[in-house]
Amino acid sequence: MRERDEVKQDCPVVIIDGKCHLCHGLTRFLVEHDRSESIRFAALQSKAGRTHLEAAGMPPAYANSFIYYKNGAYYKESGAILRVLWQVGGAWRLLYPLLLVPPPLRNAAYRYVSRNRYRWFGGSEVCLLPLPHILARFVEDGLGNEEI
Repeated sequence: MRERDEVKQDCPVVIIDGKCHLCHGLTRFLVEHDRSESIRFAALQSKAGRTHLEAAGMPPAYANSFIYYKNGAYYKESGAILRVLWQVGGAWRLLYPLLLVPPPLRNAAYRYVSRNRYRWFGGSEVCLLPLPHILARFVEDGLGNEEI
């Protein structure tokens, strides 16, 4: 596994809500299934997360979205999830055609889960420190406990 300081600046990055237990579970899932180990992570509450939000033209408090950065482009909400699952590969690529569903419909379902994620899955007041094998996949300055 590559060390964080050896990661290229242009690697794919998943930007998650560091306080959301659903997002933590998704991060663990992606670490387990991304066999190429190419996907990196950053918490929205971190310096790296805020830098990505700014680069994407999103407001700093945009904590209700799953954001995926790849090849200079930013994707959010359901489009981001479907693209990162394509990146993971395997049977998860079978979900990619859902991009043909109009974004307002896909994102309505996404926003419903997003609004209820703390109630259904829990959350914490600060970003949780990931396990060492997951921590190695975070970009530099990708963890943070300061408020946005």
